[in-house]
Parts: sequence; structure tokens; C-alpha cells
Amino acid sequence: MPRDRLSTLSDSLLIHILSLLRTKKAVMTCVLSKRWRFLWTDLSEFTFYDFSSKIENIRKLVDFVNRTLVLCNGELAKRFEIGFNYANCFASAVNAWIEFAVKYRVKNIALTLFHYSKDKYILPQIMYSHSSLEILSLRNCIITPRGRVEWGSLKGLYLKKVELHQPVITEILSGCPVLCSLYLEACSGFDRLEVNSQSLMSLTVNENESFLAISAPSIHCLEISACSKQRFRLKNISSLVEASIDFDMDLDAINYVWKLFVSLQHVKNLNLGTRCIKVLSMLAKNGLLLPIPKQDCRTLNMLMNKPSIPHIDRLLGLFPDLETLVIKRSYLPYQDGEGHDLYACDLKCDLLHLKSVDVEMFEESYLGGPMLKLVQLLLKKAIVLEKMVIKVKFWGLSSTRHSSCYIKIAEMLLSYPSSSPKAVVVLVDDSD
Repeated sequence: MPRDRLSTLSDSLLIHILSLLRTKKAVMTCVLSKRWRFLWTDLSEFTFYDFSSKIENIRKLVDFVNRTLVLCNGELAKRFEIGFNYANCFASAVNAWIEFAVKYRVKNIALTLFHYSKDKYILPQIMYSHSSLEILSLRNCIITPRGRVEWGSLKGLYLKKVELHQPVITEILSGCPVLCSLYLEACSGFDRLEVNSQSLMSLTVNENESFLAISAPSIHCLEISACSKQRFRLKNISSLVEASIDFDMDLDAINYVWKLFVSLQHVKNLNLGTRCIKVLSMLAKNGLLLPIPKQDCRTLNMLMNKPSIPHIDRLLGLFPDLETLVIKRSYLPYQDGEGHDLYACDLKCDLLHLKSVDVEMFEESYLGGPMLKLVQLLLKKAIVLEKMVIKVKFWGLSSTRHSSCYIKIAEMLLSYPSSSPKAVVVLVDDSD
């Protein structure tokens, strides 16, 4: 008779294994044997997801969550996470779940509520006094505290499509004295973000309203993403070490771009997204980059698509102290005709401090495309270069063609002169 190894495991280890499953799967193990019948009730993490748009399926999920929370040992609960298509008819059920979380001091709460209708869930007042809360994630909710926000233990706040007016965001920030990370995406109702907390290290603002002024003297990491009609004004960000910027602007926005880069001039690590690179490339193409000040950046990460490559030399001219350059491929689509007006890349100055380069090539590179011209330029201008890693991907090619292209790129790289005697070039086949 085969040995039942699961039966030899302790209850605590079995419960840990169950915690790796979605709660619905974990509860189903109650039919295995008498020993398993109530094991799941000692779970510390409860995760429920169902993205069905059928009202009967949503009701089944809500009923299942209700029964689960009644039967479980709430004293052990540390995390409650749910995602489903919300409508106001389920507000009382969600309120009960919140009461459960507050009663048992659940530290991590995530409400990912999608639109079954245009309804948005109004966070109950009891939630604002949940002093044991450490991580809170909300989507499609309305935050309207009638009193003080007392989230004294909250370290991470992640809000998406949440309505919170100016006094509310101000009250939240003052009520979270140990907040370390704040994430805001597509939130509405405020135009100022004044962060005076010494504990907040990371701030992310994506696709919010048309204008937002940010003052955060203590943050170390800032991420901003904006569409063409959105604008940011940055001030008091003297402690900022790393910034990730992605925006979509028209050519007439040169003054805004200039002010943005002035604000980020002291940042050591800069990450530029595909849309940002596209805007800067358009400005470079039209000779409009000259007003942008030189940056004190040491590490530059660039997420690029092919049309941006021909103008990268002018962009690199903004970063004379650059030590590390990482170029990754973006898979965002671009319009036909973009990137065809290629010119011979050149830099008017040497990259005196560039030591490390990591490049992810486009599949067209084996035909001698612009990325190889960029590699050639970097080898020529980086006079103290120590290591360059080039990753290539070949999709849809036969094994013979695959090997032929790889060898051709290797031969081309060997033919490029390098200004640095210490430079080591590593070619990596990243097709798998």
C-alpha cells in the first residue's frame, strides 16, 4: 500500500501549503478526510477573485465569502483580498467584510472592485479607525472620512480609480505617520500633493487629472506617467535619488519638458519610458533639445521602440556624467512610417564616465539595423567602458537561419573598434 506522505506532515505545514492556494481551492480540501475538514479554517490569508459579469456568479462569490468568514478563525487572519465586479446591491456584504477585517485587526486589505455598473463602493467610516492596518489597496472606491484618518501602522497605500478630494488626501497623508509607499493611478478630486512625512520613500502617480503639483522633500523614488493633456509641477524634491518618467506631449510643450528636467537635474538614477523617449526624440529631430539642462544622472534606463533609436545620440548628450546605460525594448506599437528617416548617429562629445551598457536588441538588428549603429557609436565614444552586454532575440526563424544571424551579429561586433582598452562585449542569445 503506497505511503501517504501528506499524513506525516504537521498541521502547521499543511496550513502553510493551503495558504499558497486561492481560498476557494483551499476550502475544497475539507472533503479529503476528517483531519482536513477544518484545517482551512486556520488560514491567515484569504484571497477571492471572480471576474464574471453574470449577476448569479457574483452572488455565488459573495455568498461563498460570507460563509468562509463565518467559519474561519478570524483571530489568525492577516490578509484579506478580493476582486470582483461590484454593484451597490453588494455594499452591505462588503461592509460586513470590512467589519470582519477591522474586528480581527487584519493587516493587509485589498478591494479590487471592477464596474458591473457605474456604482462605486463608499468606504465605511469604521475603516478609517483601523489602526492595525499596514497595507491597503483600493480600486473603484470613494474615500470620504467624516473625521480623522487613524492609520498609524499603514506602510503601503495603493489607490486606483479612487475619488478623494483635496481635504481628503491631505487628511490621509497626515493620518499615516509611517507611510513608506504611496501609489495613485487614475485618481480624481485633487490638484496638490504635499507630502511632509519623513517616512514616505516612494511615490507613484499614473494617469491622474490634468494638473498636479507635487511637493515631497523626503521621497527617494518617484514614478510619473501622464497622457498628453496632463501636467506635473515638481518642487521640494531635493532627496530624490531615482525617478521614472513617461509622458506623451506635443511639440509645443517644450517649456513644460524643460521645467520637468530642471526639477530632475539632481537625480542620480533616471528611467525614461517609451512615450517620454518618443517626445524627446521628436524634440531632438526638430532641434529643440538645446534648452534642456545637462543632467547629473549616473544610471539611465531607457525603454525604447525602433523609431526613437536614430535620435538617441542627442539624448545621451544630456547626460555627460552617465556611468550605467540600460536600453530595453518596448513592445508598444508605433505608426507605419516612423523611424524611416535614419541618419548617421554621432555624439559631439565622448562619454567620459560610461562603464556599463546593457542593450536589448530588436529582431531587425541582424539585418544591420539602427541598434547596431548605436552599439558601434557607444563603443567609439565610451572611452572607459568596462562591459557591454547585448541581448538578441530571434523569433520565427529556422535553426539554420537563427545560427546564421547570431554569427553575423558576432562578426559585426568584432569588427567595431573600441576606444576603451578594457571593454568586454558579451553577446547573449535571449530567444528562449
